[in-house]
Amino acid sequence: MPRRQILSSEEQERLLVIPDDEIILTRMCFLNEPDIALINKHRRPANRLGFAVLLCYLRGPGFIPDKSSAPHNGVVSRVASRLKLQPDLWPEYASREQTRWEHLTELYRYLELSPFSRSMQKDCIRHLHPYAMRTDKGFMLAEEMLSWLHNNNVIFPSVEVIERTLAEVVTLANRSVFSTLTAQLEKQHKSALDSLLISEGEQPSRLAWLLQPPGKINGKNVLQHIDRLNSIAALGLPDGIALSVHQNRLLKLAREGRKMSSRDLAKFTDVRRYATLVL
Repeated sequence: MPRRQILSSEEQERLLVIPDDEIILTRMCFLNEPDIALINKHRRPANRLGFAVLLCYLRGPGFIPDKSSAPHNGVVSRVASRLKLQPDLWPEYASREQTRWEHLTELYRYLELSPFSRSMQKDCIRHLHPYAMRTDKGFMLAEEMLSWLHNNNVIFPSVEVIERTLAEVVTLANRSVFSTLTAQLEKQHKSALDSLLISEGEQPSRLAWLLQPPGKINGKNVLQHIDRLNSIAALGLPDGIALSVHQNRLLKLAREGRKMSSRDLAKFTDVRRYATLVL
C-alpha cells in the first residue's frame, strides 16, 4: 500500500521558503566582524558573495538554497551591498559545485552545525511523538520539527527527508493511539465489536444499523434510536476508554470510521479496527 503523504505539494513548496519580509531579511543578512573576516579569506569576489549567502542561510532559516535555483534576491542584494560586491556574481559562484561543497564544510565547522543523521532523526522522532499524539496535521508537525532542528544546531534535511520523518512519526503515533484505545478490551469486548461487522443476506450489518441517523421525531424513530443506544450499552465497553487520547485524534478517528463500510473496517489490522469501532 502506498505511504500516505503527510505534506501536500503546496505545503512542501512553502516549507523552506524565505518570506518577503524586510525585518526577517535584514536580520537574516546581518554579518558581524568575525563573519566578515572569515568571508574575506576567500579570494574571488564570487566566492566571497556565495560563501556569505550560504552563511546567512545556514545561520538564519537553517537550510541552504537548492543548487538548481537561485537564492532569494533580497538576501543576495543585501549581502552584496554589505560586502561591496555585485549581486550578479551569484551565477558564477553557483556553477562551481566543488567550491560550494568546500564552503559548506567550512561553514558547518564555523557555525558548529551537525548533519541530520539517522541517530539525530530518531531523537527528532522522539521529540515529535507527543505532538503527533495531539494532531497529525503535517504542516504543524513540520514547523515543530524545523524549530527543534534549529534549536539543536542541526542542518535541515531535504523536504523529501522531512516528509519521510513525519510519516514515521505519524505512523508511530497512530499505533500508540490504537494501542491506548484498545488496551482495556477483553476477549468478549473484541468479539462483540467484531459481531457489529457481520451482515446476513441482504441485511445491513449491525454497525450500519447503529450509524443510521435518527430521522424525524416520531414514536417509531424514537424507539429505534433507544434500541440503538441500548445495543451500544450492551457491548459493555470499559468506562473512560478514550480519556487518555487527545480529542483531536478521537474526532478524526471517529470521522474516518463513519465514512467506512463494514467491509472496509474488516480489512484493517485488529488493533486499528477495534480502536475505530470503540468510538
